[in-house]
Amino acid sequence: MVLRFAVAADGHWGLNNSELNWPQMISWLHAEKEDKGLDFVIFNGDNAHNNPLLLYDVKNTLQTLTIPYYMVCGNHDRASNAEWEAIWGYPKDHDFVVSDYSFILANTSNENGDCSPPDIDFLQEKISQHENQKGIFI
Repeated sequence: MVLRFAVAADGHWGLNNSELNWPQMISWLHAEKEDKGLDFVIFNGDNAHNNPLLLYDVKNTLQTLTIPYYMVCGNHDRASNAEWEAIWGYPKDHDFVVSDYSFILANTSNENGDCSPPDIDFLQEKISQHENQKGIFI
């Protein structure tokens, strides 16, 4: 199986009208899916700019995306663990499997916007849990 995915980061919804770029990005992702195939997208942090309430706008806009997607919390998202889970339906640290591949998405920030190392215990547990996969992406 050929696995194709995209990673997008730093959408910063709410900064300098950056929210106007999201529909274009979604259009590009749909075109890529049609052209070469795209299994899913990872949005790798800083989806909103310094206001976790803006993540609701991001989520509403992503409802037009017809490709599965996974979110990573960035330091500018500034969401608490409870806020993040309420919006996206999974914790900041989470994992998923597609075919023979595992993806481990680890948070490296807090709601104050501070950067921090990932939770090593979480990473070790998930790496061990997925050790028989063809590949692990962290």
